[in-house]
Amino acid sequence: MRHRIFLTLFLLAVVQLPVQSQIISLLNENFNSGFPAGWINSDEDACTPAPAVNLITGDAFKTHIDYDTLTGGDSILVATSWFQPACQASNYLVLPALTLQANGNLFQFQYKSKDPSYPEAFEVLLSTTGTAWVDFSDTLFSTNLANPNWVNASIDLDAFAGQTVYLAIHHSSNDKFILCLDNFKVFADLQLSVEEITDPQVKLFPNPVSDLLSIQSTAGIESVFIYDAAGKLLMSTESNSSGFVSLTVNQLPAGFYFARVNTSYGSITRQFIRH
Repeated sequence: MRHRIFLTLFLLAVVQLPVQSQIISLLNENFNSGFPAGWINSDEDACTPAPAVNLITGDAFKTHIDYDTLTGGDSILVATSWFQPACQASNYLVLPALTLQANGNLFQFQYKSKDPSYPEAFEVLLSTTGTAWVDFSDTLFSTNLANPNWVNASIDLDAFAGQTVYLAIHHSSNDKFILCLDNFKVFADLQLSVEEITDPQVKLFPNPVSDLLSIQSTAGIESVFIYDAAGKLLMSTESNSSGFVSLTVNQLPAGFYFARVNTSYGSITRQFIRH
């Protein structure tokens, strides 16, 4: 029986005294170079795609030019549930084995339904034993109504910290259209310290943000560093210990980012989404 459902859309921050932090990338895939080697792709439904979607045949998931792109340089994963005769899809996508870190483990990806009139259904599963379908006993996330606009999903994996795990997407729509997936990332934002206290007074807003990111702290802000999910430093600013900083982030691609805020109490990490 599947159990333990975990879903978080924002990372809770911790102030640490003293603090050391490291972002470790475990997987980063945007599908722009085709279907990745080492991933399991299995069509378990034996249904026949309708002629309009017959390019999505033979495998559960196919790489496809992003329907939103104008240049053709961006690819996504697609799976169909439009069959003739109508029947229920059962498409599995299994990621390679991942050894999770001690803490801060997150799985992030984007998803949407191609047509708002036909919302897709899928679930995110986890196995600690193997890649057979019966091994995936943990359901981390599920939806029967995938949004027609790209959704940034972030799933907390810390319940399995230190273990080697397999993640899977199971597409299970019945007589719908096309499920779209993109930008898979698994990483750990390690926070190592001897003492931890929470600081609810540090705020990032708006979140998600499109242009101007504001950061406010009652502890005073000494500096701010912006990192991508792989831990690459993208931006930084000094604030002379004022309690408010604004950063223009409209040059950043859409996705997940981290703001490391250095205050008089220590270093605080917040996650934000650029959309």
